Amino acid sequence: MRNIKYVFAALLCLSGIAGTMAQVDVTPIYLKNAGFDTSYDYPIDAIGNVAQEMLDVDGWTNDYSVAYTIVGTYQIGTKKTFNGASVPATNVDGTSEGGVLALSTGWNESIKLYQEVTLPKGDYSLVTAYYNGSSATAATSLVGWVPSSGTGVMSEMKSFPANQWVVDTLSLKLIIRKTGKVQVGMTGVDGGSSNSAKLSIDYVKILSYNWDGSIFEDAVKKAVRLYDDGTDNGAAALKLAIDAANVVLNDSTATPDEQVAATAAINEAMDVFNTLQNAYKTLRKAIDKAVSTLGDDAGIGVAALQAAIAKAEAVYANVEATSEELLAETTAINDALSVYKKVLSARNTFLKTLDEVIVLAEGTTGTGLADLQIAIAEAQQTANNMDATADELAAATATLKEAAFVYQLANGTGTAPEVITHGYVARGSTMALGRSTVNGVSTSNLLEQGFCWSTSPNPTVLDNRSSKYHTQNGQIYLMENLEPSTIYYVRAYAISKSYAVGYGEVVKVITLPAGKVIWSYDNGADAAANARINAAVEDAVYYMNTWTSINGLHANVHYGSGTPTADCSYGGWMRVGPNASYQRTGTILHELGHAIGVGTHSVWNGGSTPMREGSGSGYWTGERATAAVRFFDNSTTSRLNGDGTHMWPYGVNGAHEDTGSAMLYISNAAIYQALGEDGLPPTGGFCTPAYVFEQEDTIKYYIKSEHQNYGLYTSYLVQNEKGHLVWQTLTASEALANENAAWYITFNPVNCYYQLRNAATGAYMTYAATGANGIRTAAKAEAGANENFHLMRSRIDVKIGSGNDAMNVRGYWIIHPENKSNPATLVAASNGAVSTASFNLGNNVAIQRWLLLSGDEVTQFEGAYLGTDIEDPVMDEAPKCVHVYNITGVCVRENATTLEGLPAGIYIVGGRKVLIP
Repeated sequence: MRNIKYVFAALLCLSGIAGTMAQVDVTPIYLKNAGFDTSYDYPIDAIGNVAQEMLDVDGWTNDYSVAYTIVGTYQIGTKKTFNGASVPATNVDGTSEGGVLALSTGWNESIKLYQEVTLPKGDYSLVTAYYNGSSATAATSLVGWVPSSGTGVMSEMKSFPANQWVVDTLSLKLIIRKTGKVQVGMTGVDGGSSNSAKLSIDYVKILSYNWDGSIFEDAVKKAVRLYDDGTDNGAAALKLAIDAANVVLNDSTATPDEQVAATAAINEAMDVFNTLQNAYKTLRKAIDKAVSTLGDDAGIGVAALQAAIAKAEAVYANVEATSEELLAETTAINDALSVYKKVLSARNTFLKTLDEVIVLAEGTTGTGLADLQIAIAEAQQTANNMDATADELAAATATLKEAAFVYQLANGTGTAPEVITHGYVARGSTMALGRSTVNGVSTSNLLEQGFCWSTSPNPTVLDNRSSKYHTQNGQIYLMENLEPSTIYYVRAYAISKSYAVGYGEVVKVITLPAGKVIWSYDNGADAAANARINAAVEDAVYYMNTWTSINGLHANVHYGSGTPTADCSYGGWMRVGPNASYQRTGTILHELGHAIGVGTHSVWNGGSTPMREGSGSGYWTGERATAAVRFFDNSTTSRLNGDGTHMWPYGVNGAHEDTGSAMLYISNAAIYQALGEDGLPPTGGFCTPAYVFEQEDTIKYYIKSEHQNYGLYTSYLVQNEKGHLVWQTLTASEALANENAAWYITFNPVNCYYQLRNAATGAYMTYAATGANGIRTAAKAEAGANENFHLMRSRIDVKIGSGNDAMNVRGYWIIHPENKSNPATLVAASNGAVSTASFNLGNNVAIQRWLLLSGDEVTQFEGAYLGTDIEDPVMDEAPKCVHVYNITGVCVRENATTLEGLPAGIYIVGGRKVLIP
């Protein structure tokens, strides 16, 4: 220990200032910025209004979780308003200097700020001055003394007159020395902030009724001990403060206010001195750590750290350095050390990789060797760059590894693995998941397997690839860092240890637009529960926005002290109770299921809903959700089940089902997306548009009504000379030869709607109005809002023919996008016309659905319809004196004696079906 030298005799002579005093303002000793007179957020010349802003207040610690309305420091007289409230033109004492603390909130929320102090025993008052700049007068003051233990003292003010100053005084008696918080703040009343007073606080004062100068004496003694022999850096400034305090100490006429001011000054001087000593020690420790870490290294990245050490040593040797300069240099050398460590790690990886690739290239003559040698030469140049950064080294390592990988693939040997890409790929906005099967090679001989992808067809492992996987009923491979609303082509791959690569089938995947679910939480619980609930809601919304395209949902979360678990209404009003096991991601995802209609919408639980096999309970009939469940279950028979409230599997129906698994949460959210695509409206409007008809932009499609009475077997949708849509009787060959019956169908990944353009005219199918010809064609350079159509796939097969020629197809609703449950839908009308009808989700509305067939499917459809008893024509032995009909029943030749000259097609001749090729 250092010797304590009492070098100031005045410390021994205090009798002149002892004795009990009446009332002394001791605020400067205990509180910083007690008058809110520093670091104004808005000075006097500021204008405008602040609607919502929670700012830090110099010297004060925030103790609130509410994240809205107003906290800030405003200069007296500023024209800047907060939440519409005015700041007073003068202080409570009529002066116009300094500032105020501005507070505004509502909805019974609380704003608290505090400073921790230790007060000697005695009698005190806390005095606060408030100004209410609003016409609303109700609010609860949170000014008070909150001890670390025991009972505190709080203000009882609950009303504040408009546009007036009010002074509030609290009495406090401490029978022992006590540590606690001096607190300021307010609680708003029920309803929005407009219902509550909007407060400007001029100051918080601590008044003592027991001042006897001993605190001043103790502060000076402490400063003398701290000064010691005066050899430490910064001691001269502390000596000046001690000398100034000594003057007051020796003045028998010094007032208590002067003693308080001197106490505050010497306390501040000691704080500055201690801060400076700590800054020197911290910098020394950082320098020593950097020197020790560097050792005798002479490789890449050393020069930068050596320079940082030299600069830090210079600052440390400067006896006049400020604490700010010392701390800045500590930060600089720590940053330099961190950079060096990153460079060192990247350097080691790079040099190891370089050695391995050099060994790979030595003594070989394989395909692509020259390219590999070039990559080695470029890497060696990087190895000679002593100033290379960690990023440059990492990039060089990646380039070198890629060059080696290309070389090894080019010279792979042995039999490539047999790879099967499972047909269903789960897609989100920035990720996708796939399953695969690998045959023909043992697991021990596999180097790597996973998925590769590209925005061009036929991706390879040299494009993008990932071998990351989740385990859930087998391995599910993860593709990440994808772009939303983008067309990708993906396929599984496997590479043997001899670098023979096998690929599975290519699957076209269109990523979702990112979801736009938003959330808020009222933070009505204790701090620990609030932290859990906030984290859980944030996490759940992340999964929703990554794995669904739901837009317009606000999860409005509240704490429910009487809620046993959690609950949520359709639309997103949610409560989470005090049970910590339900304050988790899985619970919030489960409740978000209710928010989008699971158990809360008639499409889910209505007694006559076509989406359930049962009266509101049973298996879900939508094929999008069925496909998702089978993918996650790795099953060909699994189905989504449910009752009037819950769904399973992956419903997280209770805390016991929340495993914390990312795949559980992904499965849950992906099924929600599929439910929306099947027909469950997630936000009160219509169901979710998606890529449900797998089209190609360059293929011509042919459209026919699903209804038997409106041309299912005989007709196709064409554009006539008026631009109207009509269903016209055509054979397959006639339809394929008629460009007016052909349509190009495109898909917009951004809004997930389809566009249909006539092959003959280039005119788009467009929505004009409800009723007859309400959907027609229009000549436009590009599709606009009225040319967007929501295609929704039927849940039932249309079965054509029997036996080997049988064909099963699905129809599609062609829907004008509207934010309501019954948007206008294209339907066939009598006499070849079309019209619109209100959308009906039922299975029995074939008149609302249309078959979308490729050219090959058109021919297959006609063959299936006519059956298998087609005979080869005998050109010179046609039945005598019979009529010849095409498949639509139109007589094309009367009293025929020959079939010569008829176009290719299928005909009815004497009751027999005859094919003319």
